[in-house]
Amino acid sequence: MTIKTTNSAMLARLLLAASLSVTATSVIAANMEMHKSAQCGCCTEWGDIMAEKGHNVSVIEQQNMTQIKQQVGLLPGLQSCHTVKVSNATGHEYIIEGHVPEADILKLLAQQPESVVGLAAPGMPRFSPGMAQPGEPYQGFDVIAWDKTGKQWVFSQY
Repeated sequence: MTIKTTNSAMLARLLLAASLSVTATSVIAANMEMHKSAQCGCCTEWGDIMAEKGHNVSVIEQQNMTQIKQQVGLLPGLQSCHTVKVSNATGHEYIIEGHVPEADILKLLAQQPESVVGLAAPGMPRFSPGMAQPGEPYQGFDVIAWDKTGKQWVFSQY
């Protein structure tokens, strides 16, 4: 009888943990408006990774990526292949430039800093999401944050 009670209590704890996990994921799920070139496969791969993780990704194919980068105020030196406008349920919106890992996006959305414009993985880092082979660790690049004044700093390192 004690074993059944222990198993029931353990099952109840596991169900509670699972429901909290699902709730946390749905609260953090982001809306992503991704602007990319129609020919860019690594951009498509990055978007697929984000969608697989539960984010709402809408893709807008652009012929002139320079135009969207200028519209969002992307600073020189931060550019990559795709530009994403990301927001969460609270309405905070940020710019994500290039192959930024999901963990950094979630951290940004959780912290919601008012002064930060966005995050960028400049260029096309070889071992970043959408560029790395499945199962390869993300490594060898920095994710850069920037604010409304143009100040830049390393948000995370891989």
